[in-house]
Amino acid sequence: MHIKYLTIGLTIPLFLAGCAGTTPTTGNATDNVQVSLSDTHVHGMSVDKATSNRLYIATHHGLLVLEGDVRLSLVGSSTDDFMGFSPHPTNPAVLFRSGHPSRGGNLGVEKSDDGALSWKRISDGGSDGPVDFHAMAVHPANPDLLLGWFNGQIRRSTDGGKTWEILPERISVMTLAGDPSNPDTVYAGTQQGLLMSTDQGDTWSSADPSLAGVTVIDIEPQPESDTLFLATAEKGILRFGFTSEGRKTIEQLGALPVSDSAMHIASDPKNRDTLYVLSKNNVLYKSVDGGKMWQQIL
Repeated sequence: MHIKYLTIGLTIPLFLAGCAGTTPTTGNATDNVQVSLSDTHVHGMSVDKATSNRLYIATHHGLLVLEGDVRLSLVGSSTDDFMGFSPHPTNPAVLFRSGHPSRGGNLGVEKSDDGALSWKRISDGGSDGPVDFHAMAVHPANPDLLLGWFNGQIRRSTDGGKTWEILPERISVMTLAGDPSNPDTVYAGTQQGLLMSTDQGDTWSSADPSLAGVTVIDIEPQPESDTLFLATAEKGILRFGFTSEGRKTIEQLGALPVSDSAMHIASDPKNRDTLYVLSKNNVLYKSVDGGKMWQQIL
């Protein structure tokens, strides 16, 4: 995979513009370019399915990868806005994205088959597209099933993102996720709590009344288990799951230092105790004990 290496600068960062501004400076392996995550917007994270020491960080200025918790790099050459970033659940070379090109407009739905070196539009996301999915998910139990949120409604694709239909219920969504153990079950994080659908998004209901009114900002399904990690505004980081008898369980994990709050969460599919959280202050934390303790790494 071709990557452009950036030296992480904590004391003399290269400041980047906001949403309507310029893209960050990048260079080749011999450059010494300093950059800070606080200078951009992060839209999502995911641990590389092939290599546990690689963490993808989707930003407003391109897709970054953090290797070995110390080396931050731009993957490929795209500095587009990576909203709706969604890796394939089993093929590490396949990734999906939506969002905005750096020149403006909407990306529609794009796919990479080479680990984000290049991207190809596979659909506009509907007849009113190209869309800008602020939330998008590839279902971990059925990679042909994709969900995206645009203009106040959830859209569904059952053919790998090529064609889309608008689902009936109008829901304001912050994040979407599929249940790894059930191809018909999907989840939506909202300002009113965690919503659950058992018919691939046709109808929705509260996943648990105790989460009503809780702002669920991000959802990270745990592979091969009935567990979801939730980043919430009011209750911190939660582990939401089901017992073998089907009862729901909610566990509050360890708090982040200095009263910071979680915005994005990612888990290592090869090590269930390893979690990453990006905070509201764009600080990256890591836990190696299932979320009991957190250490700042970036």
